[in-house]
Amino acid sequence: GDLPNFLPMEANVIEARNPPSLLGLGYVDEIPDSVILANADPEDEDGDGISGRVSILSSGAIGRYGWKATIPTIKDFVADAMLQEIGLTMNADFSDFTLETDTDQCPDPELSTSDADAVTFYLSELSAPTPKTSGPDIQLGKPLFASIGCAQCHIPALGGVPMYSDLLLHDVAFDEWALVDQLDGVLPTEYRTPPLWGIKDTAPYLHDGSAATIEEAIINGHYGEAESAKQNYLNLSTQQKMWLEQFLQSL
Repeated sequence: GDLPNFLPMEANVIEARNPPSLLGLGYVDEIPDSVILANADPEDEDGDGISGRVSILSSGAIGRYGWKATIPTIKDFVADAMLQEIGLTMNADFSDFTLETDTDQCPDPELSTSDADAVTFYLSELSAPTPKTSGPDIQLGKPLFASIGCAQCHIPALGGVPMYSDLLLHDVAFDEWALVDQLDGVLPTEYRTPPLWGIKDTAPYLHDGSAATIEEAIINGHYGEAESAKQNYLNLSTQQKMWLEQFLQSL
């Protein structure tokens, strides 16, 4: 007999949200904090125009999951997704990113700790993508990826994990209303560098799924700190762009 929830009439922003890939999450969880911290350059002290910074949460933990790097561990990732996306409560001892009670008619907590542990284990054991290593286009595209500046943020191997990310926040969006969350301490235009492994199987791209192709993601999703790399890409020949895309498709 309860009426469903509706967007309030005064709402004037509707945001598309593209779920990030879950492949290889267990490897990301094992990267030492010191490795993430070592690549940060919040004041751009080296003068390269890139000032990636670590997402340090109020608890002191380092965020490494989500478009804004707001989630520190896979357990927290599970708790946050269960609550925010599905509306399931769980025991507060499981994570700081859940609630033990809510206002619906279902008995709380709605998800048992054992079930949450099972989901966490499952995500932790998902295989990382297996890159292809052969093919002339792949070998020609790989040095281009580094030379035009992509590898400055999409680090090929972070702590030995070949996911092509630094897990840092970078100011790269064109518009502050191209958003995921408006959070204290995080610019609306800042996003965590998304891993590129498995990119051929994870279209569409960008936080809102607005890029259907890799080229669209490069052109429409790289401003600010990423502007130089984008311009270098646009200056490539058609043949070079093809080599670069073949390399990315191999990850």
